[in-house]
Amino acid sequence: MTPLFTSVVCDYCDGHRSVAFPYRGFVVWRGAPDPNGRDVYVFPTRRDAEHYRYAAKLQDHVIREVWSEHPFIWGPGRGSIKGLTLANHVYTVFPDHRFTPGRYRACLSPPGGTSSSPSSPSSPSSPRPSRSSSRP
Repeated sequence: MTPLFTSVVCDYCDGHRSVAFPYRGFVVWRGAPDPNGRDVYVFPTRRDAEHYRYAAKLQDHVIREVWSEHPFIWGPGRGSIKGLTLANHVYTVFPDHRFTPGRYRACLSPPGGTSSSPSSPSSPSSPRPSRSSSRP
């Protein structure tokens, strides 16, 4: 006798296991999700992500919320964009919760969650005031 099909069980899909990511951040998302993850800067607030998006001339890209099982450690930016707070390490961000968890890894929040397109009212039309006296 030859088996005709196989079955796959997903504890998340069947509701046996919940997806719990207690830590949140925001990223400027540049393009389609990569199943292997994409290295990005993570910001503690949507406002910081908007500030970075404006200063880096990335207005055509959306801001997305990301989730992590490990806490983000926030610190001041050390680059040319003044007044920016971000995670102390670049994070690999995956399209959904089906990735091997670990430090410096996160996933995008589900579609329809908290995301901001460049044309949405929550996006700034002008740069956010810098926390220092110089502008980005």
